[in-house]
Amino acid sequence: MKGLPYTCLLFYLISSAAIAQMRPVANGDMSIQFNKNPVKVGIGGNRTSETAAYPATTPASYPHRLAAKIKPISLAAAITFDSSNPSRATVSEVSRTTTDDSVVVILKVTGGSMTPVASPDGDVEIRAKHNGQVVKTTKALVLKPIAIHSPHPEYNGTVTGQNRVLDSTTSPPAGTPPGYVVLMKGEYITYLEIRVDDQYGKALHSIYAGASVTEGGGCLNMYMTSSGTYLDPVGFSCDARQVLAENPPGTPNPEIAQFLASAVPPAPQTTVTQNLSVEVEGHSVNPAIVSRVVTAWVPDNLQIQWP
Repeated sequence: MKGLPYTCLLFYLISSAAIAQMRPVANGDMSIQFNKNPVKVGIGGNRTSETAAYPATTPASYPHRLAAKIKPISLAAAITFDSSNPSRATVSEVSRTTTDDSVVVILKVTGGSMTPVASPDGDVEIRAKHNGQVVKTTKALVLKPIAIHSPHPEYNGTVTGQNRVLDSTTSPPAGTPPGYVVLMKGEYITYLEIRVDDQYGKALHSIYAGASVTEGGGCLNMYMTSSGTYLDPVGFSCDARQVLAENPPGTPNPEIAQFLASAVPPAPQTTVTQNLSVEVEGHSVNPAIVSRVVTAWVPDNLQIQWP
């Protein structure tokens, strides 16, 4: 450049700097590593990659968390993240932490709609970009409760009858007005462990652990476990009546203590066929409970047949 005029030299230097800034980052210059591929989430704000385990754990050990490790530190500020299909899943940053040689970005992935059955590894990309250019991706898989698993659990044996006091916290719960409880005389029930499957026929992922379950639109006070199951109270009672929890106000109703001390009657002689809808955190499953036959007979026998 000997003899190059000052104005030309200045233009050359500025142009060279601009070209260098626009140059794609060479693979050897940068490393971005995602800890999951795919990251599995449910639908909605309660089932994101930042959903705690059940029972709840500390954020540092969230099992569903998506993290991206960026090296070198000097390039991390220029890295952004987005989703290739926001209607399927969105992504946002939770935090950035600088370590000795890298920056770790915690990402929150939220499912918007179920991944199709034809895409078992996910059909949406969570993308890392450098100055707008995609440099690394991972997949997101959005799971949804779809059906009660078959074969179904059944029961044939004896159960211990009891007199129970039900309220809004028990399972089954009592749908009573505030201040009242239900006295359940001679209750004969067992708890069936029911598995819920996702759209791929697999046990519902632990991302749904802790999700509430309803049957026939009614609350069970039962919740999904991390293994994709819930407990369903099934059986009969001989009699039920509603009483005040306190009578007079501020004093336990003495009728309740008398009821609990009374003799438990034998099981009723009865049969019922159950056809119930099932909802997991508002998502209806199909098939649900269909043609489940429950039979009880004296003194303490219970049979549950469920084809």
